Amino acid sequence: MFVKSSGELPKRIGEVVAQAAAGEFRAAIKTTYKPNDTIPSIWIVVTSDYLVLCNTHRTRGLWRKFAAADTQRLKLGMTSTGQRYFELEDIDGRRLFLPLSQAVSSAEIDEFMAEYQRKKRT
Repeated sequence: MFVKSSGELPKRIGEVVAQAAAGEFRAAIKTTYKPNDTIPSIWIVVTSDYLVLCNTHRTRGLWRKFAAADTQRLKLGMTSTGQRYFELEDIDGRRLFLPLSQAVSSAEIDEFMAEYQRKKRT
């Protein structure tokens, strides 16, 4: 699922982003990545100030929050079976692989990446 308006976000995701004081909403995409069995799938949210990883868990919604200076790159990759994923690398070289649903279109991914690149430049 790709969202380009904060009003389209699931209610809990909108609350988490607002509580994180992350800045103006730009775009969000839902991944299929689950850090563990008790945490729902992670959303990647691009705001004017941060890249926020969050979920709809009622008490642990904010998973990670990265300022532009904390991320080296976010790039799109694909496994040998055709599963698309984002690879997020922080400034310390740690990598996180976030698989995407097959329902997310290439155009939606391109639009999300354009918003991320715009945030990185500001």
